[in-house]
Amino acid sequence: MLYLKFQRNLHHLLDGYYPKVIAIAVSGGGDSVALLALMHQWATAHSIKLMIMTVNHNLRAQAIVEVKYVMNLAQNFGYNCAILNWDHQHNFANLQEKAREARYSLMTGLCKQLDILTLLTAHHNDDDFENFIIRQERKSGILGLHHSSINFRGNIRILRPLFDIHKAELLNYLLANNISWFEDESNLSNKYKRAQIRIALAGQEQICQNKLRVQQDKINEQANIIKPLLIAAIAESVTIYQYGFASIELDKLNNFNDDIQLQLIHFVLTIISGNTKVPRARSSLPILSSLHDCQKFIKTLHGCVLDKSANILLIYREYGKNPPLDVPLIDGVVWDNRFSLDHKNRFLPKNAYITRLMASDYKYLKQKLNLSSALENIIDLSSNKHQAILFTLPVIKIFEKVIALPHISYYDSANLIEKLDLSFRPGFISRFTHFC
Repeated sequence: MLYLKFQRNLHHLLDGYYPKVIAIAVSGGGDSVALLALMHQWATAHSIKLMIMTVNHNLRAQAIVEVKYVMNLAQNFGYNCAILNWDHQHNFANLQEKAREARYSLMTGLCKQLDILTLLTAHHNDDDFENFIIRQERKSGILGLHHSSINFRGNIRILRPLFDIHKAELLNYLLANNISWFEDESNLSNKYKRAQIRIALAGQEQICQNKLRVQQDKINEQANIIKPLLIAAIAESVTIYQYGFASIELDKLNNFNDDIQLQLIHFVLTIISGNTKVPRARSSLPILSSLHDCQKFIKTLHGCVLDKSANILLIYREYGKNPPLDVPLIDGVVWDNRFSLDHKNRFLPKNAYITRLMASDYKYLKQKLNLSSALENIIDLSSNKHQAILFTLPVIKIFEKVIALPHISYYDSANLIEKLDLSFRPGFISRFTHFC
């Protein structure tokens, strides 16, 4: 029975701990509508509140009808539904990837506002298989090919309880329960890569698909062996500092094989750069070779500077590479997808914003305070790369005037001291990272 399989999966993913409130991403398609119906049955049995979220990407006229249907369906089940809108600004390049990124950003952002830590999505077994083929064509490594049913975005846990359920099972469940859904027209178009893969799979004989699935199973087995080794390597060799940079002790890293080393470097680069995607293996393999062959080097990759000196590899944000946008100084705002603002009371300067340090700002600060003293901690931790790191830290300005640089305890006004906390909280994070 489908519900029993779903119930088992959810219990496993939640690890026996049931949150008071769970958010669900519902698009109106058969997969997510089935997820909502299954979750309604489960939540009712366990007295769990649900928050339904649906995103209008404003790309199809039918989308308005779909989000209204999701809202009505949620209300019929007795739940609140948030309709989130994405403004694509008429930029249609790499559209599906941008829409996916916007979707997750909007939903996890609302989860944070509502203090909901668990979000469910309707990715099912067929989706994972399609992802496997797409990533295989892109020459992804083992961990890139491996699918996970538990992911994190910031501090929001994203679960996929349909991971071993096929789309046909979900649609049959909806038909049996007389629940309607919408078909996304883009799923039938060969304009997008995923649709091309789906059409190609439909035309393959079952024996070919079975061979690919056996291959996928072997990759997943290999990944399950690698993951605990990667966690051990990170715990033993990596230190991530509150100033947004990291150091890797290479003698400890060398205790692990090249695959682990490569995945670890990918992880650290993604954390420090503020990206939400890891770099491609073909881009980072030369770095791995240089680690073995060169005593010293300075290279750039994935928006980061990699600086090897003796037995330490220092990784920090590359200044001027995809410079972060200015953001208003409001509680909870995130700058550069890396630093999050918390404040201790209601005092926040009007017209203030978070931005990056400019050369003119540096010159101004040198006149205002003893930078050597202010940067003493960063100097000690970064092997004298303090100036480069200083330029990657957030500063607070009103108009063009620097009023605070919290990481070096510079405040233009006594009213600001200890009132602003800009913490390093990268958007791409895992539970085994630690900050010093």
